[in-house]
Amino acid sequence: FPTLEEITDEIEEEGFEYVSDSGWNWEHVSQFYRIFYRAEDRLQATICFTEQEAVAYAYITLNSRGEDGRVFRTWNFPFSNTMKIAPDVVINRAADADSFRDLLENHKQFLNACAVETQDLPEGDPELLPQLIERETGQQIRHNLDRGLIELAEQPDMFRYSWRGLFFLYGQLVKDLVKMS
Repeated sequence: FPTLEEITDEIEEEGFEYVSDSGWNWEHVSQFYRIFYRAEDRLQATICFTEQEAVAYAYITLNSRGEDGRVFRTWNFPFSNTMKIAPDVVINRAADADSFRDLLENHKQFLNACAVETQDLPEGDPELLPQLIERETGQQIRHNLDRGLIELAEQPDMFRYSWRGLFFLYGQLVKDLVKMS
């Protein structure tokens, strides 16, 4: 996508090291992730780009992982959540962040509000970050399967929204429409 290198430069200017590019392709959806890590504060930054037919959008996530398995995530995801967030993920939405530096400052304030000290976070292995993202995505899918929002489709490794999930999605769409008006 056109601003990938510009955003990459902005993240690297803040001391993050490039780890890898990763992504997944499903039937009509393509997801791309560029993953970074900053060891000094055990912080992962990820540029996320999603393309679904004629719609594409990008956002950035900052993740700090606690010893207890909780993930503290600050992001500028532009929409309401399309699935319920797994219970061990604590979300801080920072849609108004004008730059990566703003997002980073917002994340620091978020950790402080959650009484999370950087020195108490476990050191991570940057090479394992793509597998962690995949595992966390799987946990979110399982959480939504358990809640009845999605169900397994006929094709292997595929799912679709249930009737309950469609009502949830409709509610999220209404929230977004209200925000935009």
